[in-house]
Amino acid sequence: MDLYIEGDRLLISELVRVRWADCQVQAIERLRDPAQLPATLENLPRDLNETYIRIFEAIPETDRQSVRQVLVWVIGDSRAPWMVTAGINAKLLVEAVTFDLYGPGKSPFDIDYLKELCGCLLSVERYVEDDDDEQAEFGHDTTDADLFVSLAHYTVLEFLTSPHTPNTSVSYFAMSELAVDHEFAMGVLRQALAVDPEGTGTDWARDREAYCLTLGCALNIHTCLAKAEAKDLFVQYIDPSKPHYRRFRGIQQRATCRNRDGSFSFWLRRLPAEFIGTPEDGEAEHAARILFNLFMLKYLPGREMEDFIPFICWGGPVTIRIQDVLGTTASGIFLTTDTQLAGGSMVERHFHGEVRDWDEDSDVSVGPSPTTITN
Repeated sequence: MDLYIEGDRLLISELVRVRWADCQVQAIERLRDPAQLPATLENLPRDLNETYIRIFEAIPETDRQSVRQVLVWVIGDSRAPWMVTAGINAKLLVEAVTFDLYGPGKSPFDIDYLKELCGCLLSVERYVEDDDDEQAEFGHDTTDADLFVSLAHYTVLEFLTSPHTPNTSVSYFAMSELAVDHEFAMGVLRQALAVDPEGTGTDWARDREAYCLTLGCALNIHTCLAKAEAKDLFVQYIDPSKPHYRRFRGIQQRATCRNRDGSFSFWLRRLPAEFIGTPEDGEAEHAARILFNLFMLKYLPGREMEDFIPFICWGGPVTIRIQDVLGTTASGIFLTTDTQLAGGSMVERHFHGEVRDWDEDSDVSVGPSPTTITN
């Protein structure tokens, strides 16, 4: 056993040395004045830790907030249950960070500027997915929409989350993984709630609004949604009365048709595409539909939704008893596929019943006559 441990240590040590050398080569390649080369070679950082400190120290004060937010989104995306393992789309990343810091509008920076600022912290690669043969390829000469960003090396995250980083000159960039999860979740949910309800984008890999709408449903309850402010936003996110909810249908339709993906991020498919109400509906009916959505997500692995119930029943101007909500009737439509129809056509299946019935069993009981959806 000791031999295996020693072997692992030697391998890790070698990987770190290779990483250190790679960072020095990149730093030398970025020198604008060849006359700086001798001084650079004489003053190389002692180790990888010092290398990262120098990289972060070189980031101008005016750009540090942007770089830190970029790192939050890149790391948050890497920790999310996402299907696209190549990283987060570069255009989407720039738009998301811009929205977080400045609101909707044109970004004051682009991906090329970020690459220059971040040195060897980030990896930016072209990633092309072929829908015909379900293959993904790297390095093709395509548009900027196919650029994806990830951390360049696992040691970047280790440095950022190290207990020693807060004691360095670049303590501003220090972060914990739990803090990243929370910040990332807040950004995703805020942007999901702020989407254009009339928008039509459904490409969750490249479209910022579709990304946030899709991923919001799969955020980890124990990390991303641990704090009260995140729970409050999540309840708003699954509230069918909110304008953004109408965008779910298009994404659900795309996810249902692309069934081969099998991503955990498509928990959004568990929610009704639409609830059917009446003019007489009041606070109890409104709360019942949110609770219904919580129940539909509750039965997925690890999703315990009881902590969210207070945000539904006591978060508004009227106090509602949970017993009243459980006895309220909910009606609506799910999108699903019918394997008995030609080509596994997508259909609408209607449901109707008291909310309490859905707390007993997560299996969806639907009407016998689905409506086929045609494009």
